[in-house]
Amino acid sequence: MNKDLIVLVIDDHPVTHIGCRNLLTEAGFQTILEAADCDEGIATVEKEHPDLVIVDIGLPGIGGLALIEHFSIHHPHIKLLAFSMHDDPVFATKSLEAGADGFLTKSSGLDQFILAIETILADNVFLEDDMAAQIAILNTGKTSNRLEDLTGRELQILKLIGEGKSHGDIAEQLNLSYKTVANCATQLKSKLGVKKLPDLMRIAIEHT
Repeated sequence: MNKDLIVLVIDDHPVTHIGCRNLLTEAGFQTILEAADCDEGIATVEKEHPDLVIVDIGLPGIGGLALIEHFSIHHPHIKLLAFSMHDDPVFATKSLEAGADGFLTKSSGLDQFILAIETILADNVFLEDDMAAQIAILNTGKTSNRLEDLTGRELQILKLIGEGKSHGDIAEQLNLSYKTVANCATQLKSKLGVKKLPDLMRIAIEHT
């Protein structure tokens, strides 16, 4: 692996920058650039032309997934590693669909971090073994009609949940009371057979 390559880390958390820099330095990389948001990331790519970009998919603004898609379209030569605090296979699937060459959770160790970089720089797709298995199960279990029984209002709220909106944000956007949104979320979980909000978010991302 060529350690003279330019690596850019785009993340809005300083601690993540420190951790990535330490791992990349330990692995022998010498040119490590940093950006704190999407706009800065785009500007840095335009100016520095990195070989590898590590993107936090939870970035504010247009978001990490949209940023990955932008880079994959306008800078197809760049290798893209999606980085996330979420270990949900839906996020991995969405990252690959956006154009990422690999998906890595922030809880991964040094060995997986380096393996991910080596894999995508070798023109291969990287997924941790557990994540690849979860994606296979998710794809096998997909259904196309699980939202048929929802009302228009429930579908609208489900979509906003999938966008990461809080109950308060949804209430303000739709001019509803917080209690109405909270009750609707409870009804959605009951109708869709899930118990937790992250499960509801996963269904929203997958189907809306």
